[in-house]
Amino acid sequence: MKNLLALLLIFGLYSYPADAVERADMQLVDLAADGHLLLGDKRILLLVLTRSDCSYCQALMKQVMLPLVRSGSWDEQVVIRELELDTSPEILDFSSKQVGAVAFAEKYGTPFTPSILLLDRCGREAGLRHTGYDGGDYFEFYLQKSVKQALRWLAEYPPACKQ
Repeated sequence: MKNLLALLLIFGLYSYPADAVERADMQLVDLAADGHLLLGDKRILLLVLTRSDCSYCQALMKQVMLPLVRSGSWDEQVVIRELELDTSPEILDFSSKQVGAVAFAEKYGTPFTPSILLLDRCGREAGLRHTGYDGGDYFEFYLQKSVKQALRWLAEYPPACKQ
């Protein structure tokens, strides 16, 4: 049995634990700490708002977000986090205050999932919000275009966070 599992892992036929670990690593816990990862003002926070029972959310995470995290191709531009609105424990917001996931999302007026927010280290929306996922071939292209636009906006309007 161990040999079979080893072969499956080697040939990439058994990927559930790796996906679970990577998705768990993306879970939002502390926005203030994540904000420090953005201090050079050359990266933005790409926050994916999901729900556990949302099939579109699951597809977005599996088809787009997890491959992006695995590839590392966007690491210099974004920090990717997921906030599962119905199962996430309370998080620390940008000012290190404890807040519930739904209450946090409501500050941005995002009742629909999946939604993707592009935020600077102060919590300002830095780019075009994406709501919904249809599995389209060009989704990643348009998301990349939004990220580039957000980075240009960030260069023009650097954050000055109020403490």
